[in-house]
Amino acid sequence: MSSMTADSVGAAHRAGVSVLRPRPAASLLAAVLLAAAALLQAWASWMRWADAARSWSRSDYSVVDHRFDYLFPSAPWENVGSAAQAAGAGYLLAALAVAVVTLGAGPAPVLRRLVLWCFALPTALMGLHALWSGLLGSVSPLAAWAGAGAGALELPLAFAQLLGLVALAALLARSPGWASAAGVLAAALLGLAYTGFGEIAAQFAIAPLLGGVVSQDSTSFYELVLAGGAGLAAIALATAITRRDPS
Repeated sequence: MSSMTADSVGAAHRAGVSVLRPRPAASLLAAVLLAAAALLQAWASWMRWADAARSWSRSDYSVVDHRFDYLFPSAPWENVGSAAQAAGAGYLLAALAVAVVTLGAGPAPVLRRLVLWCFALPTALMGLHALWSGLLGSVSPLAAWAGAGAGALELPLAFAQLLGLVALAALLARSPGWASAAGVLAAALLGLAYTGFGEIAAQFAIAPLLGGVVSQDSTSFYELVLAGGAGLAAIALATAITRRDPS
């Protein structure tokens, strides 16, 4: 089905043709799920950089060491509190949120499949890997498939996620009843929050700019930047359905 403008949608209604509209309940549910994901990710960051760092007494490793990175656990790895569980649950909620909003958007089966397979599935795998690793207390068997650490799939998965987000932006932009700019913004913010490229930008550019400190290992509170991206994406998704089809 080709892209429909407001005039063509209105003409379709006047002619008695049924037009698939966005589902506000599903879209708002997606925004709530994404907001919850952002809170879980912020909590994970707080556990590492505030709670653990404040009482840190180890002399062998600093809290900034990559062995404590919980987003993509890879050996050697140690969990800090329950940061990996919180972050993993956040990623799973984010994947679910994107699936919900994708299925509630306009009819475009190819774009839907791209979003679900290229973004939602890899994000869910990363979340499951982090959650499972946290529960095990060691790197999960999903390490390679989740793109953990120096895993061979890390870069391909990041590109796949970008492709999925481009498809999401296109899907929302062409769906009747959606505010195109807000949908595209939501997709861009999801790229910051959940892709490897977003993590690099947060750790080596945005977090140092905001905090004034850059580490050779992990920059303090860089995960809060990712959580902020997820929270802003939730707001963008919530506002993307404010435009109404003409009757």
